[in-house]
Amino acid sequence: MHYYLRSNEVYINNLDFEEVVKDAKKDDFVYFDPPYDPWEDKNSFTSYAQGDFNKEDQIRLFETFKALDKRGVKVMLSNHNTDFIRNLYKDYKIHVVPAKRVVNSNPNGRGNVEEVIIINYE
Repeated sequence: MHYYLRSNEVYINNLDFEEVVKDAKKDDFVYFDPPYDPWEDKNSFTSYAQGDFNKEDQIRLFETFKALDKRGVKVMLSNHNTDFIRNLYKDYKIHVVPAKRVVNSNPNGRGNVEEVIIINYE
């Protein structure tokens, strides 16, 4: 495991998300900030590393979210407000939040957008 920061309660590492959370237990908190699901009419950032984070990866992340929920882990996830994402997480609490994009190589890609924060807890 590659730890970049380690304390008694905080770990930052560079692994596949399924591997990172495999030991998460009841009442742990996990936050996922994946490459967002792209809007159909816009170019979107879909990768932090080589290769895109595609629909299959979004589904795999959803399955991981669901498995963590069943184990009693508190989970939060952010993403674009797309039909695909809202449908995947329809059984969880979805909060739509405004966001402003100020960084984009194309000035037309900057401006206000809607994101979702999805949680499985109160």
